[in-house]
Amino acid sequence: KSCAELSPSRGLYQVERPMKLPTRQDECVRDTICTDTVRKLSQGEYRHLYDRVIVVDCRFDYEYEGGHVKESDHMSVHHVPPHRTDKIEALLHLDDSSRLQIDNHRVCVIFHCEFSKQRGPCMMRHVRTLDREVNAHRYPQLYYPELYVMNGGYKGFYNNAANAEYCSPMGYTPMASKEHRELCQQNMRTKSMGKKSRGRYLSNNSSDAESPSSP
Repeated sequence: KSCAELSPSRGLYQVERPMKLPTRQDECVRDTICTDTVRKLSQGEYRHLYDRVIVVDCRFDYEYEGGHVKESDHMSVHHVPPHRTDKIEALLHLDDSSRLQIDNHRVCVIFHCEFSKQRGPCMMRHVRTLDREVNAHRYPQLYYPELYVMNGGYKGFYNNAANAEYCSPMGYTPMASKEHRELCQQNMRTKSMGKKSRGRYLSNNSSDAESPSSP
């Protein structure tokens, strides 16, 4: 299934067990973490909880190149465009379960996009759905029980003054920036995004449109 088919608007993201990190719930997803928590993860403050922290940036190429969360010794950062569900499956080895450990609470995966309202939550939902499918015979166990969305997305991370040195490069390119409108439309035409989702995206002319349909 594409991320568009797994829209967070279909219901809140459900989880059976308590999560390790402090979380809050918004209209799209239950387990979101604030940008301060992501910075602390980068600094290694939660290394007693996790052996591996993975950040998945689900924005378009030009957005990622304009500025993204910086990698650190304690946190890896990966760019996975919203239509590349095959890439996230390969990154997390969900295409080869022989390399995975069941109920591995020592791995933390954080998804985000520009506002973490659409693309990031959709990619997280794709991972959880696939994880559920391959482990249906041993429910409720999962390969990746620790999945989160970064509340506020990269825009929120960038606008937090405390995170200045954790952006690479130090910049922020909105999805709807005028100079990239053609690229934006090309990305929207990607088949996996779906016609309905594409129309919803293109109707947002302002990069500051904070709504459940924002990316």
